[in-house]
Amino acid sequence: MSKKDDGGPAFPVVPTMEGAGQWGYAYPGMSLRAYAAINLRQPDSGIDWLDEMILKANRDEFVGQAMAGIIAFYGISNVAASTAYSLADAMIAERSKP
Repeated sequence: MSKKDDGGPAFPVVPTMEGAGQWGYAYPGMSLRAYAAINLRQPDSGIDWLDEMILKANRDEFVGQAMAGIIAFYGISNVAASTAYSLADAMIAERSKP
């Protein structure tokens, strides 16, 4: 099984104060791949829980956009939210096609 190249640390060196005026360096755990996945909203970080969060955030964004369109065109109705979620799920399914 091959490991995806994560690009190394996103923030390789962060100066820290280690008491009595001594400077040290911390090496944060976020990889460049995870940082890019978050900022580009692409669930391809290689970290399952992070990819799941990105997918949920994308779905919620699509729902909000669909709701705005539905309400602007049809007005507020009882089926607006369920329709918006159906549209968001369809957008995500279409987006995942090659």
